[in-house]
Amino acid sequence: MKPVVHLSAVSVVFHRGPLRVDVLRDVSMELFPGDLGGVWGRRGAGKTTLAAAIAGMQPPSHGQVLFDNGESRGHQDEGRVAAHVGFAATRHGPPYDDWTPVDWITASMVNLGLPWRTIRRRAHVALDRVGIGEFADERWAHLSDSTRALASIAHAIAKTPRLLVVDDAVAGFGVGDRASMMDLLRGFAGDGMSVLITAAEMTDLRGVARLWELEDGTLDGPPLKPPEQPVAPPRRRALATRRSARR
Repeated sequence: MKPVVHLSAVSVVFHRGPLRVDVLRDVSMELFPGDLGGVWGRRGAGKTTLAAAIAGMQPPSHGQVLFDNGESRGHQDEGRVAAHVGFAATRHGPPYDDWTPVDWITASMVNLGLPWRTIRRRAHVALDRVGIGEFADERWAHLSDSTRALASIAHAIAKTPRLLVVDDAVAGFGVGDRASMMDLLRGFAGDGMSVLITAAEMTDLRGVARLWELEDGTLDGPPLKPPEQPVAPPRRRALATRRSARR
């Protein structure tokens, strides 16, 4: 089976004045269709930079990122999300607080050449898929943190990507909300999408199929054994609707 994305000895170096910062060091990994992978590491380990590199947003200083549609990213390429890749993060949102989730998603698809009605429908389908359709027209400033996180994922999946990268997917969430988010992401992988999640704690990645540790910019060895999936708690309301929007 051909990998959706392949990283070959990827390094990312930042220069801050005379200071050289090696954020990623010779990282190599692959993700395949239907994969649910996780990368964990302490704050500052390089997880966000790795997520951006996998999504095509951060060109490597050395090495190459190869996608199964023929796209590649090297040190001379621009930092932009690769085609057929969706990127989501808890801090990722629209440029203005008075935008709504549906405004944000439709704005990201205007260059696809699709009829406006089709774009709006796809935006609503994505929001319904993550369980926050009722907040489609709510201003961003009025949304809870968990609803914003789900809106970011809806924004990422609206273009039906083959690879979904979610950076710090459950940062700041309670135990129940973390479990609900992981259930959602497992569902995407079950549908054949390749999904990679980053987290600061290994226990936040229960249920992933493959797990890597990132330490000081280095991805250690082959995938680790993921932490065991805990017994599911009693069914509760979806995380977005448990936390009402701040109005």
